[in-house]
Amino acid sequence: MKLNEEIQHVLAGYAIPEDAQNMIVAAVDAVEKNRVAPGLEVGIQAPEIRLPDVYGKDVSLSERLAAGPVVLTFFRGDWCPICDLQLRVLQRALPEIEAAGASLLAVTPSP
Repeated sequence: MKLNEEIQHVLAGYAIPEDAQNMIVAAVDAVEKNRVAPGLEVGIQAPEIRLPDVYGKDVSLSERLAAGPVVLTFFRGDWCPICDLQLRVLQRALPEIEAAGASLLAVTPSP
């Protein structure tokens, strides 16, 4: 099932205004069509990020980039069904991401 279809399934279970649902679906469509997140351009370097991982060990974006491409995503927390869905889709894509020589970093304010 594609991310957009999964989002539609999740949204069906919530009382989210139709215009908000349409905005979410349009954003996902744009990502799928362009294969990049809206507002980001290929080749633009992200600022340095150094944060602890789930084990408390510091992870540096620049160090990861030195080893190869990075798929960087931000997610609000496990309380957000859309964010949770996005991470599950990225987890399923992880073999393809790693086969391309890239690594996945997910940044969240949640512990």
